[in-house]
Amino acid sequence: MNRSFIDARLTEYTPERRYGGLFRTTLVALAEIKRSRYLIWTLFVRDFRAQMRQKVLSYLWAFINPLLAVFGFIVLNISGVLHPGNTGVAYPVYVFVGTSIWNFLPLTVVSMSNTLLSQGDLILKTNVPKIALAVSSLAQIAYNVLVHLIVLVLVLAVFQIKPHPASLLYVVALLPILVLGASIGLAVSVMSTIARDLVTMVQTILQLLMYLTPVVYVARSLDNSLIQKLIWWNPLSYLVDVPRSLLLEGTTHLGKGFGLSTLFTVAMLMICARVFYILQDLIAERL
Repeated sequence: MNRSFIDARLTEYTPERRYGGLFRTTLVALAEIKRSRYLIWTLFVRDFRAQMRQKVLSYLWAFINPLLAVFGFIVLNISGVLHPGNTGVAYPVYVFVGTSIWNFLPLTVVSMSNTLLSQGDLILKTNVPKIALAVSSLAQIAYNVLVHLIVLVLVLAVFQIKPHPASLLYVVALLPILVLGASIGLAVSVMSTIARDLVTMVQTILQLLMYLTPVVYVARSLDNSLIQKLIWWNPLSYLVDVPRSLLLEGTTHLGKGFGLSTLFTVAMLMICARVFYILQDLIAERL
């Protein structure tokens, strides 16, 4: 048989291909995503259609659930237990937008974290790049963003709030918190094959971080200077407050903090991609 024919079908795997620095790992990830773009798109469309083919009750729950999530905070505010400060708009709208933005973080983390475990058969039987399987899980996130935008329009209409022209930047401003959730989920997806309770631990940590993020209150209304410092040192404060301010006020005074927080999410993406490539070879033997 012709040697060139054999060599053309030979795939070679080397350690250097995967274990470079942060920038090399990022380039490897981008190359694998590009090479697997058809598979990613096929899985993405499949999962998105599966979400769209839900039953009527599931559709109703997708719309009602985000509204129920804010009910407790509204009751606490009405009863005088919670003093959120001057929100500038009706408190139900303020807390709905804040909690919706925040919930994208744990939702993305959990979605990305469970992808590899749910695709165990595909990993064991094929040589599909694992990064491609992880990226395809973003279909669920895209669906939830779509539902959120529909509910958001209804909420703004009920409270007769006219969006500002800058509100068009709202979806763009959501991207950093989605990227951060995907980054954490990427690392947790491989680490959870070793420690199965890691996803639960990360969810608990995120729940605690929510109280140091101005999701349901205005940070400037707090009297404790130490807590205020912790809030403004928290990148998530900017990733939540800036999109909400653009949507409801049409402007923000936290542009610098948002820019630095966005750079932080990019750094996290590179670090978590590095962790993913270091540990991904352990996935098959742990499934």
